[in-house]
Amino acid sequence: RCWFIDIGELGYGYPLWDLGVFMSAVNYSPEEKIRELYHMDKRTALRFWQTFLRAYSGGDRPLKELEEEIKPYAALRSLLVQRVIGRLIPERQPLVECLFA
Repeated sequence: RCWFIDIGELGYGYPLWDLGVFMSAVNYSPEEKIRELYHMDKRTALRFWQTFLRAYSGGDRPLKELEEEIKPYAALRSLLVQRVIGRLIPERQPLVECLFA
């Protein structure tokens, strides 16, 4: 099945990459960045992420298991963003470290 989650570029790609982008933004960004990106507080954004992930995955797998599967893609996205902006993002370091665990 095809699922659209980021139609801004109408591109085709691996869904875990897009889920990783969303996961890293919501779970590893400071409150002010989440408000800027999603116009909601971090607590609401985290609830939205969990609700979205449950619905997107069909709800038959535990959230923790899904997040562990997505986490490497979120970490890679964080590395890419940090490379592009030319500096480390302290909030994202725990996520990036999962690649080396």
